[in-house]
Amino acid sequence: QESRGLGDVYKRQIRRRLDIHYKIKQFLDEHYMDELVQTEVASQFKMGATYFSSYFKHVFGINYISYLNRLRIDKAKILLATTNDSAETVGIMVGITNVNYFFRLFKKLEGCTVDEYRRKYNEDIIM
Repeated sequence: QESRGLGDVYKRQIRRRLDIHYKIKQFLDEHYMDELVQTEVASQFKMGATYFSSYFKHVFGINYISYLNRLRIDKAKILLATTNDSAETVGIMVGITNVNYFFRLFKKLEGCTVDEYRRKYNEDIIM
């Protein structure tokens, strides 16, 4: 009887952790285009900045900034492939307001420039 109660406690703790993990991911998916200072996101989930940082890295396997940058570039790739908006506009739409930083980050994460990506994407569509 006592061990069963303990099992229920563990199940509740695991469910709560998964719930927080899901809520953080959902929050970032919905707000990636906003200015998302890590300390402010941490406080949104009632965590201190240091704890949030280590929790995030443990749960997602990547640090907060790297995750957010990857998310933003993935969203930018969709916009670059589906709109004729300028790269600067796309960067702003995904929350990267410095166009030079957007270009550098895109090249670092994708291995090609924004223009090269657009050209390759359009060639793939035509073929």
